[in-house]
Amino acid sequence: MGPGRTIAVVLLAAGVALAGALLTAAAAVPGDAAALRGSLQVIAAAVILVVAGAVLSRWLAAPLARLAGEVRLVADAKGASRIDPVAYPFLGDLPHAIVDLENQFARARSVVDDAVATATARAEEQKGRLEALLRDLSEGVIVCNLNHEILLYNHMAVRILGGAAEFGLGRSLFGFITREPVLHMLEWLTEQPDRGRPGAPGSTGAFVCATADARALLQGRMSLIVDDRNVVAGYVLTLADATQRIAALGKRDTLLRAAIEGVRRPITNLRAAAETLAAHPGMPADQRRAFESIIVIESARLSESLSALAQDHRVLVGDTSVMGDLHSLDLFNCVIRRVRDREGLRVTMTGLPQWLHGDSYALMAALAHLIGRIRRHTGAAGVDIEARPGERGCYVDIVWPGEPLPSALLSTWTEAPLDGDLSGLSLRDVLERHHSDLWSQPDRAGHARLRVPLPKAARPGVERRAEILPSRPEFYDFDLLRRAETAPELGRRPLRSITFVAFDTETTGLSPRDDMIVSIAGVRIVNGRILTGETFDRLVNPGRPIPGASTLIHRISDDMVRDRPPIAVVLPQFKTFVGEAVLVAHNIAFDLSFLKAQEKSCGVRFDNPVLDTMLLSATLYEHTDDHTLDGLARRFGIEVRDRHTALGDAVVTAAALVAMFDALERRGIRTLADAERASRMAIELRARQARLAGATGT
Repeated sequence: MGPGRTIAVVLLAAGVALAGALLTAAAAVPGDAAALRGSLQVIAAAVILVVAGAVLSRWLAAPLARLAGEVRLVADAKGASRIDPVAYPFLGDLPHAIVDLENQFARARSVVDDAVATATARAEEQKGRLEALLRDLSEGVIVCNLNHEILLYNHMAVRILGGAAEFGLGRSLFGFITREPVLHMLEWLTEQPDRGRPGAPGSTGAFVCATADARALLQGRMSLIVDDRNVVAGYVLTLADATQRIAALGKRDTLLRAAIEGVRRPITNLRAAAETLAAHPGMPADQRRAFESIIVIESARLSESLSALAQDHRVLVGDTSVMGDLHSLDLFNCVIRRVRDREGLRVTMTGLPQWLHGDSYALMAALAHLIGRIRRHTGAAGVDIEARPGERGCYVDIVWPGEPLPSALLSTWTEAPLDGDLSGLSLRDVLERHHSDLWSQPDRAGHARLRVPLPKAARPGVERRAEILPSRPEFYDFDLLRRAETAPELGRRPLRSITFVAFDTETTGLSPRDDMIVSIAGVRIVNGRILTGETFDRLVNPGRPIPGASTLIHRISDDMVRDRPPIAVVLPQFKTFVGEAVLVAHNIAFDLSFLKAQEKSCGVRFDNPVLDTMLLSATLYEHTDDHTLDGLARRFGIEVRDRHTALGDAVVTAAALVAMFDALERRGIRTLADAERASRMAIELRARQARLAGATGT
């Protein structure tokens, strides 16, 4: 027995002896001294507890605590056992059992470490091979998750996207290429039943996009990354600069045209010689027949060759390898940049964006070429460019102040060669490739337009399911139009001459007091034109979780806003964008109440005049109960895209307002003051209807 255990036994024995003596004394106390007897018994019990507690604390509890600490150290550390069973004499076989367990744990850890080291080495080897493979590819490769964060890329991707220093892992893809084509392709592929299956029809898709700075147009291809449950986890992009490919196509067409022209002349001369020979009957008959036979046969062969070559040329010129769906925003941004750099001309993008199908680079060069010609012919200081829906596709309109262009002049323009990389092609070649033509006609008062019809997108947009996207309930603030004081001179101005900002918000819920904005967007309207190039679109970190019911509607998740700025940063930016413009929204009381709720904390004030397209609709179409944004879009034939996104709804609202101008003027509502007065009447009428319904219980 060790000294520690001996001391413990002695102390315990002494305590028991003392307690026994006290109990003996208590038993000897006379019966009339019960209090004394009880006191002695309590003291005896206390002595036993104190002695037992001291012994247990010193030789049991403390060793157990120390042993627990050493076990944690073993779990955290690597190497041999650090527990000495001899140091725990009162714990019996427990320390020895822990030592055995520790040794087994160490062996298991060694096996795991070896497996991890082997797997790591194998992964590094595969990573090296993958990096070498990606490095040798002539196309840029980017791997992204569903938050569009870059997970992997090769050096060619950096080179194609401009070699920006900020390009790197974890960055948003949309800092480098445009958003709409990528989102459109991702949504389209996600809806395919064969998504993620290599070689399946819906496994990959091609698209055209632009760099974020509109420096270049890119041909892209997307493949989905799916897990074992066929759930999409991300996507892989391959990107190539379309400029070089289109330039090579232009050179090829030049060579083909030269070949055709080179063959055409010998054929003409050969046939002329044959006809001349046939006109001289003095040649001996046998020679004449042989010579004529050879000339006729060769002429026919060359003629057939020419026809075949011409047909091949038409096929090659119409080669669809560079044709694809593209977004008018991308195309027009590149046109604007090209014209600004080469002509110094102001080009304003207007109207609603459209999807079209074509050769992106050739269209960019052709449109820039036409704008340059228009400037040199008319002296226009600026032009508008807009994509409008057509019966079989869409129209690209170039609008300027002045008169339409004569068709003879346009014929001259179409035969002239294009500038730059496509100098081997004429404008006519580009139009024929797109089965198109162009003509000029009057536009709005004092303006003319040049119209180019283009094919519709080969891949239709993916429509979201209307049954899970309910409209917001109508909100009314009866003091709304009285809060913002409209200057008399502004109130007297015609609606078409006023600058508006149509805006929309997406939120965590429906209560301005309890909920927060998660997205805000706006688009500017100037002189009755929607300036598609002047938009504001921001995601906002609400500082709280977004309810699933809200995400179901606007598709904004917590992950999407985690790294976004708070409303205190975004709202002042939006106020700067709005400036002194008149604010317009659909059901504006809802959106404006969220702005007002954050004014004080953000240090801004929205005292702009306001209009509500819902109230204007109620003024114009009191015979119907459908004054929703979707109802307005159907009424005016407005194509709805990206519904229940802040920018998508803002653009549709802008289009609805512009479409209502004519109807408002027919009702005598021509100025801003007229529209405000009509809106107040609509509010009061709907308030009266609500009170009547409440009184009758309907």
